Amino acid sequence: MKDYHKRFSDKDFGKLMSRIDCATKSLRKMNGGEELTIYTNEDMCKKLGVSETLLSRYRNERQLPYSKVGDKYFYTDEDIESFIENTSSKRLIV
Repeated sequence: MKDYHKRFSDKDFGKLMSRIDCATKSLRKMNGGEELTIYTNEDMCKKLGVSETLLSRYRNERQLPYSKVGDKYFYTDEDIESFIENTSSKRLIV
């Protein structure tokens, strides 16, 4: 394993934090100035009261919108609202 942390200076850390701050501001602007809440698979399972397997089925069958970064899935309040709207008149797969 490489020792990347040893080469990470205070200046680099400051630049990174500045970029994160800019990205956060951009997300807020896109979200109408409101905080953007991001949920993980674990959060979604708790919120919807389902297993990870069922959550995966919802994603695979395109019932649940999501964003994917690498092998991780993320959800927003908008994704949850869309899921509820699309499934409120249909029976959910259980």
